Amino acid sequence: MKKISTIVFVPFAAMIFLTGCNEKDEVNSAPPVGKSESTQNTSADEETQDNKEAGFTFKVFDLEAEYEKGSYEVEFDTLGSKTEATIDDGLENKKLEGDEAMRKLNTTLNKLDINSETPDEEVISEVVKALGLKDDYKDIKLEIQYSDNKEKEYQASGK
Repeated sequence: MKKISTIVFVPFAAMIFLTGCNEKDEVNSAPPVGKSESTQNTSADEETQDNKEAGFTFKVFDLEAEYEKGSYEVEFDTLGSKTEATIDDGLENKKLEGDEAMRKLNTTLNKLDINSETPDEEVISEVVKALGLKDDYKDIKLEIQYSDNKEKEYQASGK
């Protein structure tokens, strides 16, 4: 009987030992796959198309409007890996960021019909109207990078 148990035990022990010493490195789940260069670097045409689908003719929109009793600032940026949006309304003491700011900007900035060839005065006028700002500003500074990659700066002083 001892011989039978030894004959059964020795191969069983060897099987367990050899399984533990397996040199095969199996991975149950694949490692996270990084984005390839082709997906990380989108072309200007793709970015232009994305902005058109969102209704915008620009990639970056940075506005600072100064009033007697406060300021109104908007920052919108689609250049990085994600879209960033902030509205800092010092006139009403409100600050919106992220999705909340983006929802408001979608409804207001979609009204803009401007491009890099639009006259400066018309751009300022359209922006003030679209954002529902008053015309009695002391100073407005606006920087826009359009979807055609042209960057323009606009400035207007007190009306």
